[in-house]
Amino acid sequence: MARKIRMTPFARFFIFLMIAAPLAFLGASYYRGEDGIAKIKSLLETLKGDRQDIELPNTATEPDVIPSKGTELEAKIDSVLQYQKMIIELLEDNQSVHALSEPDSL
Repeated sequence: MARKIRMTPFARFFIFLMIAAPLAFLGASYYRGEDGIAKIKSLLETLKGDRQDIELPNTATEPDVIPSKGTELEAKIDSVLQYQKMIIELLEDNQSVHALSEPDSL
């Protein structure tokens, strides 16, 4: 007679998840119109990671390059000024729309 295999409920749940989770992922990716199998393959390739492709920089021969903080600061200031102009324009548009939507109290 063969012995019956005894498993805890957690082990059964774990085995169920090992089967159901990939199927759920493939179903969701199919629903979104993506290729789930290709996504899994690309994920596995990135996890595998070939050590031959990775090149470490040689710090002994390459000088340290310090980016110019002035140009970064100027770029950030320009972007802040652009955002402020957009906010002012949107506030003016909002006020004009709000003035049009109010009924005349004459």
